[in-house]
Amino acid sequence: MRDDVGSVNCRWPRFITNYYLLLIPRSRFFSYPCEEHKVITNDGYILGVFRIPYGRKSSAKGRPVLLQHGLLDTATTWVINFSDQNLAFILPDTGYDVWLGNVRGNYYSRAHVKYNPDYDEEFWDFSWDEMAKDDLPSMINYILNVTKYTQIGYIGHSQGTLIAFAEFGN
Repeated sequence: MRDDVGSVNCRWPRFITNYYLLLIPRSRFFSYPCEEHKVITNDGYILGVFRIPYGRKSSAKGRPVLLQHGLLDTATTWVINFSDQNLAFILPDTGYDVWLGNVRGNYYSRAHVKYNPDYDEEFWDFSWDEMAKDDLPSMINYILNVTKYTQIGYIGHSQGTLIAFAEFGN
């Protein structure tokens, strides 16, 4: 990109040196607590799930809601904008306990109990079907177990909506 255009968008790539490493620091920059959790699926994938348990004005934890990213993305998508434009920050400020999911194979979920994603092609033998039948229920059950709630809210974008329709329809 040209630097001489003067647009914020032209300077944005230099500002963000690593998009994927921004989730926790960005949350804390805007004064939101952020926790990282590891969820193991029935078929051995280790998923990185993040939690923003409450907002800036209260430490009370409300009803849990899971935000699920879209195709070829990560949970960082929910915090990359300005704080007043991020659903992951707006929801805890209104009393929700926000969980940010990551499906197998993305930056935060490149781990398995048996396979190495850099050396074992078996690691990559999955499709959105496994994300729907294994990843999503594993994340939801983990959240329910941690929060002691019996239901959660769910917001999916793109592939996040697809896997919800596929799993919730069963």
